[in-house]
Amino acid sequence: MNTKILLVTASTLLIASCSMFSDDEVAVTAKQPYAHPDFSVPKPSPYQKANSTAKRVQHIFAFKFDSSELPDKATRNIQPHVDYLISNPTTKVSIQGATDNVGGKHYNYVLGEQRAKKIAALMVELGVDRSQLVITSTGEARSLYVPSRSVVLAY
Repeated sequence: MNTKILLVTASTLLIASCSMFSDDEVAVTAKQPYAHPDFSVPKPSPYQKANSTAKRVQHIFAFKFDSSELPDKATRNIQPHVDYLISNPTTKVSIQGATDNVGGKHYNYVLGEQRAKKIAALMVELGVDRSQLVITSTGEARSLYVPSRSVVLAY
């Protein structure tokens, strides 16, 4: 019985395998040789060219080590923010003070808050409504992510 099954299976395979081959010729196309791209031709950029004469607004104010005194040119750099907040009275800005990791955590938190308050006081002095300002201190928590010893304005 096993030999009959084996013979039937073998003959079926033989017939099936013979029908796989045909006399038709397969068209073979030759591959084109590799052509190296020409990088000497400049490609158009998807980005717009930056206008070098455009005035950049500074959002980060760097302070000196262990100091909460306003940095040089703070009034000049903060003026675009003041103008924007005065013309948009419903907009709020977060003033985030940060420090480096030298010193204790409590000391750094207080120093970051003092720096943020100095920037806020300058903005109020220049005409911004105090209700538009949100003062926070990150202390040394973000010293790796933003320049340490700084105040960042975030809208």
